[in-house]
Amino acid sequence: MSEYIENDNIVVLMDDEGIEHEFVLIAGLEIGSTHYVLLGESEESEDVFAFCVEESDDGDILVPVESDEELQQIEEAYDQMFPEDD
Repeated sequence: MSEYIENDNIVVLMDDEGIEHEFVLIAGLEIGSTHYVLLGESEESEDVFAFCVEESDDGDILVPVESDEELQQIEEAYDQMFPEDD
């Protein structure tokens, strides 16, 4: 998947079929030496997608996070950064 950022918080991803999908950048997280971004279809969207940012010769690429363990780490880091008010 390739991507480019438009208007600071809008990320457009191109899928394997060349179709562009627009997402809102919800958050960027650093866990250890790995950088992650959380994207949603809107700022209010309940569906949030986690991507690992990997460097390549052509620039940064976003790779979907699929590991349950990695997703748990991302969720815990997000909750620490943005605690919910009870």
